[in-house]
Amino acid sequence: VRMISQDELRARSRLAIHWLKAVNYAGMLRYMNVASLMNQLAFTLAHRPSGTLEDLVEDLAGHDRASVFGAVVKAAIHGRLDLDLSSQGLCGASRWTSRAAREQ
Repeated sequence: VRMISQDELRARSRLAIHWLKAVNYAGMLRYMNVASLMNQLAFTLAHRPSGTLEDLVEDLAGHDRASVFGAVVKAAIHGRLDLDLSSQGLCGASRWTSRAAREQ
């Protein structure tokens, strides 16, 4: 068993809260048929190696913003991209990098 100090917990709490809020977007898609959105996102990630969430919202213009955010978080959870929430919560300015692009 490893004890976590208050200082260590405090240092990581902001990032944890950012991720907890982001996971809610993915949860929103739980009972929705998002196959089309996820396929379009995969296609976009293959052609755009990195960017901001706002870039993806523009690329996936046929879908609402919240659904795109949810799809991106879902893709991050499944390891398809890295999502940087270290400095801010999930927003249009959040940066992401495709794992496929990073591995090349």
